[in-house]
Amino acid sequence: MTNTFKELCPFSPKQRLYAERAEKAWFNVAEGGKRSGKNIINIDIFCNELETHPNELHFIAGYTSGTAGAIIYKSDGLGIEHYFGGRCRAGKYEDKPCYYIETATGRKVLLRSGGKDVRSQDFIAGYTFGMAYITEANRCHPKFIDEVFSRTFSSKRRKVFHDINPKSPNHWYYKDMLEWYEQKKEADPDYGYNHMSFTMADNLSMTDEQIREVIESVPKGTAFYIRDILGQRKQAEGLVYSKFNYDLHTVLAEPRAYSKYILSVDWGMRNKFAVILWGLFDNVWYAVREYGYSGRIAGGAEDTKEVTEYVNDVVKFVNGLKIERLICDPSATPFITSARKHFTVQKADNSVMEGIQDVITAFHHGLIKINRCCKELLQEIESYAFDDKKDGEDAVVKENDHYMDSKRYFVRTTKIVAAFKAKK
Repeated sequence: MTNTFKELCPFSPKQRLYAERAEKAWFNVAEGGKRSGKNIINIDIFCNELETHPNELHFIAGYTSGTAGAIIYKSDGLGIEHYFGGRCRAGKYEDKPCYYIETATGRKVLLRSGGKDVRSQDFIAGYTFGMAYITEANRCHPKFIDEVFSRTFSSKRRKVFHDINPKSPNHWYYKDMLEWYEQKKEADPDYGYNHMSFTMADNLSMTDEQIREVIESVPKGTAFYIRDILGQRKQAEGLVYSKFNYDLHTVLAEPRAYSKYILSVDWGMRNKFAVILWGLFDNVWYAVREYGYSGRIAGGAEDTKEVTEYVNDVVKFVNGLKIERLICDPSATPFITSARKHFTVQKADNSVMEGIQDVITAFHHGLIKINRCCKELLQEIESYAFDDKKDGEDAVVKENDHYMDSKRYFVRTTKIVAAFKAKK
């Protein structure tokens, strides 16, 4: 470890044990909840190895290429860029994004990519890597993970690093991968597999007050609390918004001096077209009122409208209010094109589970409230559930969820939760 890392991010006894085991292990998995330091310990080990590694070409990845850059290379100022100081720079390697790093044993190249789908494996086909580090590995596609393993087979000093956030105990990453390596380790204690799980208690750079703030930011009893705070594996189940409190999270539709307005839209022609008008008052965003239209009518018949008619309906719905922007389902290309004639349109961040967690946090901290005139929105909140048929995978029941999507688009895309946490 460099002196800088020791000073800025001291390691706990458990993290030091993980690092010691990594000296001999070729496959190292750091699992843990929020702010547990799992990526920092991997970065430190990876960089130390890089200084003297005999191979020139190495690899870093995440769910997307940008994720790899943000979490591994940058890492809030404690990533590879910080470790090597003025000895690294971004560049291209055979027209692919990479980082060039000057080490004690010469120049090294870090190729960078994302691994979110089956096509991601094509990006690295044919390469040989000395080491590979995948952040949030259990979000990546299984075939991509396998391909990364195979690209390190002929390394002169093979090392693969993963960091993962806890998922359902039956998630494919545990069942199809880690269980196999755990069995190998059981049969041969010297087998080069190193897995440890961490919590915020292992992050010695955090104060007790900071830890309390993070703990208080996640509602107790939810799957997110069990994963992010306790660092344990848990299947998301039951009602999505089980902590929703009608008396606490809804208000009468009284006149308020809203300082700005935003629209969120879940697009549908045959499915429900769901619009929510949001207004900001006294640092709280209110779902002021809703508008919905379904192209499906009784008996299975359809009564859809033209795209321009839907846009005109929205214009009438806002009734002359000054709308800062309209946040819309990113796949709704025809509607977006037409709506831009009347509104500033922003494509929504459609990250489902991350968006749901943001909504739960927004309710928890009083960042959003629902006017009680939004009847359909409230009905959906009280019935929206995780799909218990998707064992091992977080998913929601895709029924009566259009206002849920619209609400999630608003909360996730405006980043009101991130802004709130930044002020803490």
